[in-house]
Amino acid sequence: MATTDSLQQIAQVHSVSLPSLYRILRREPAVAAARNDRHRDMRRQRFIDELRAMPPRRAQDYMWLYRNDRAWLDQQTALQLERPSKSAQWRVDWNKRDIKLTQAVRHWAMVFYATIPPIRVSKTLVARSTGMQTTIEKYASRLPLTVAAIAQATESVEDFQCRRLERAGEELMAFGQPLLPWEILRIAGVKPPLLPAVVRTLAKITGS
Repeated sequence: MATTDSLQQIAQVHSVSLPSLYRILRREPAVAAARNDRHRDMRRQRFIDELRAMPPRRAQDYMWLYRNDRAWLDQQTALQLERPSKSAQWRVDWNKRDIKLTQAVRHWAMVFYATIPPIRVSKTLVARSTGMQTTIEKYASRLPLTVAAIAQATESVEDFQCRRLERAGEELMAFGQPLLPWEILRIAGVKPPLLPAVVRTLAKITGS
């Protein structure tokens, strides 16, 4: 009983019910206390280990320690704040991240624009493709290059419809078919009413 195994695991191993284990712990406060101490020590050690790679609030046991072992947690957190070399590991190099995300945005934009059949290259699609959409949205002010790259790479609904018309025209020409407006609209999947830029693009393709 005085282990870090869950009560469910102990019950399965020893073929006893959970209510029976709870009754034992109530009758044997020393066993319950020893079990709680082992459980607390396990969480303390795991918390200390995780501090090597992340700030305190991101550690998986932070909230449990906050509620159940506050004095010890405050002491450990204070010790970490006294070590600037450690906290430096948690700081984000926003300039470096901005450059990397900008490169990712441009890469995925090229991939999406080359996709057949065409898909709309929206801000959401591009940001999501980087795997850091939430970061981009939350820290946009720290990622000016990324934000600018997304704005430059994405297209409006009107732009997307024009691109679909151009693709449809290319397909008809490749098969030697006449460039009829209704046929281009059908292949492109664009339906009236047509937006101004779409009307101009259609006229340019058909030469009308």
